Amino acid sequence: QDEVRIQAKLLHHNIVCLRGAICEYHDERDTTGRTANVVRPVLGLVMELCDQGDLHGLLAKARRMAPAARPATYPALFASSWELRLEAAYGIAAGLAYLHARGVVHRDLTSHNVLLHRGPAKLIAKLCDFNLSRVVPRGGGDGGGGSGGA
Repeated sequence: QDEVRIQAKLLHHNIVCLRGAICEYHDERDTTGRTANVVRPVLGLVMELCDQGDLHGLLAKARRMAPAARPATYPALFASSWELRLEAAYGIAAGLAYLHARGVVHRDLTSHNVLLHRGPAKLIAKLCDFNLSRVVPRGGGDGGGGSGGA
């Protein structure tokens, strides 16, 4: 639920847009008879489509391609183009700057949590998965006492 509250307030070119959310309750029956039935909420999020998958997958595909056999695809271009890699890095940094300006600490930034979308003229990196994110007061840390972040 915190993820929905946080992401619903975010609107930026480098943040995956939350379109909607649904919560269903599932009854988990205990067949042993030792405990009562448990009703658990299951949250589903509807987000914008990022048609190029995640950064982790793109990097894995780019590494597997032999330099001579690279067709004109994003993995091939990503493997050979510093410009494209810097564009993605800039998009990630811009998304983080936007989050931090609003007091949001992502806390789980990995290549799996950067989705990629083919824009009109370039590949756009978008941050996603705000499940571990926290809102911190101005001038405060992430509340965890550690040096983690992003």
